[in-house]
Amino acid sequence: MQIPRVGDEVVVDFINGDPDRPLITGRVYNEASMPPWSLPAAATQMGFLSRSKDGSPDNANALRFEDKAGAEQVWLQAERNLDTKVKKDETHSVGGSQILAIKQDYTGKVEGKHEHAIQMTRNELVGGQYDIKGQGMVTISSATGIRLVTGDSVLEMGSNGQVNLYCTKFAINASDTGQINTGGTLDLNLKDPDKATNVAPTPADIQNEVAKTFTSDGEGQA
Repeated sequence: MQIPRVGDEVVVDFINGDPDRPLITGRVYNEASMPPWSLPAAATQMGFLSRSKDGSPDNANALRFEDKAGAEQVWLQAERNLDTKVKKDETHSVGGSQILAIKQDYTGKVEGKHEHAIQMTRNELVGGQYDIKGQGMVTISSATGIRLVTGDSVLEMGSNGQVNLYCTKFAINASDTGQINTGGTLDLNLKDPDKATNVAPTPADIQNEVAKTFTSDGEGQA
């Protein structure tokens, strides 16, 4: 349903020709109400645009289709909120890349399983605290090795069974029994120890990457 606004130029018909029974059958563009997309540049575009009441020409909800060969596009704009309700299943299939930019918070809730499969690299950048909590067992597995780095402290676990810890100071505290068991020789040497060859990323590296990542503008344009 589309109700004409005050000031719109409309096309009026009359039911059975009765002037007391007018019927608006459409609206037309005029100098005060021009098409939302310029012509003839946008001749291959069609769609719907509903401007906000008492708003500026830039305030509108819109759905636009670009039908130019090789540049086909579906463009959707919500001037304020966009609410989607799916009563059963939803499927997304993307043949290329997907980019998601959120200016404020992101909240997700899954009442069943949540599975992710990534064929290549995965990188995560967190500008604040990062917490992982599991009511059951938490397992991190790697086919080659695991490396934990924070400042001058480095813990390396290789798939060959070798574990290296590099730090400036360390303490091992047990409130009950403690054991060190080795099937070979156990050496305690007072000498200059080996240092980690690579402690990247440093705290400054992470801070710079956070600043660089979150200063860009992710808003879509018409």
